Amino acid sequence: MSKTFNIYCDESTHLKNDGHPYMLLGYVSIAYPQIKMAREQIKAIKAKHNYEGELKWTNVHDATYPMYNELVDYFFMTDMKFRVVIVDKSQIDETRPEYTFNDFYFRMYYQLLHHLTDMENEYNVFLI
Repeated sequence: MSKTFNIYCDESTHLKNDGHPYMLLGYVSIAYPQIKMAREQIKAIKAKHNYEGELKWTNVHDATYPMYNELVDYFFMTDMKFRVVIVDKSQIDETRPEYTFNDFYFRMYYQLLHHLTDMENEYNVFLI
């Protein structure tokens, strides 16, 4: 029986000359029928902690730690999946003909996603 999954992708420090040595491309995947429940639970956790901002790891500090800790606990209680590809940008070789940084970037997205997908299921992929 086929299932549908939503895959939410994001990247960090992925620009060629951003001054950061590593590029990170990651995703969180969730079965489509579970999206509403997860969204409601995350909203409830945010409301419990009176948090209205965007959820980002750069926003973790002493005051927000309890909320982020609860979110991580919730994540591991579900069957959501997480994967990240970490790239040392100094190892990217652009000297080959017809091979650019952008080519590499999208090849890394392929590496990120192809381990998750199969031909039996359907996937909605969101690049955020």
